[in-house]
Amino acid sequence: MRGRKIELAENQVKKCIDFAVKFITNDKSDLDFGNSSLPRGKIDRIADCAEGKIGELAFKLFAKEFDVEIDMDFELIHGRLKIDDGQDIKRVKHRDRYIQPKLKVDVKTSRFGSKWLLVEDHKYGEEWADAYVFITVNLAPNIESDLESLCKRVDCIVHGYCYAGDLVDKNGEAFFQYDSQNKNRLIRYDIAKKLVQDAEGTGNQALSRKGIERAFKQSLAKNEFSRNKLFMGPRLKCPSQKGIPVAMLRNRDADFDSIFSALVSS
Repeated sequence: MRGRKIELAENQVKKCIDFAVKFITNDKSDLDFGNSSLPRGKIDRIADCAEGKIGELAFKLFAKEFDVEIDMDFELIHGRLKIDDGQDIKRVKHRDRYIQPKLKVDVKTSRFGSKWLLVEDHKYGEEWADAYVFITVNLAPNIESDLESLCKRVDCIVHGYCYAGDLVDKNGEAFFQYDSQNKNRLIRYDIAKKLVQDAEGTGNQALSRKGIERAFKQSLAKNEFSRNKLFMGPRLKCPSQKGIPVAMLRNRDADFDSIFSALVSS
């Protein structure tokens, strides 16, 4: 199944903005990825928070197609060190019954055109989310400096999700690991997709980080890729994060049936 389009009306977008304004004035960090060298302005922080909330609301509307009603979390958590521990879904309603999900779901939101789901290393592990949903939103490129451009109807696409274990191989190594200290940029999506396909086709062994690295070296040796066109986008700011290309996400109807069934299981 390809990504599904969800449309948010202006009043729904405004609710997300209003939450973001209250949130960033609630003693929350003004740093990008907690990095003291990357301070963010007020409008930038509001836009970032609103974008994430828009993604969560899009997932709520999407869940209704599977007869699951997500109780949106607009609660303010006081203090910089108070976080949601990767649970963006506090409560669900299914067949007139409210349930607090055991499955922890972190909704990741990015702009249209994004081809990677990225998870910061400090938001990955046993104490964090069990699954990560990936949603892209059609927002103006200048919202970090012009909040007025955000105050309108927004189109969103639900691309799929991955479980935490989908990001790493059987040895716990991330299939794609990005480190800002190494001035990393994202590998081009089409190249990453080919590397995964090549690595999967190298015998009966499970897909692994080493298999992908081996496929990368072999492709370079065969000049299948131009060394000047291996990467996309700017250098990443996050100190360390794991990534998974959209092509590897779980996005069939049966996959969504599975995760929504897990959410409503008591």
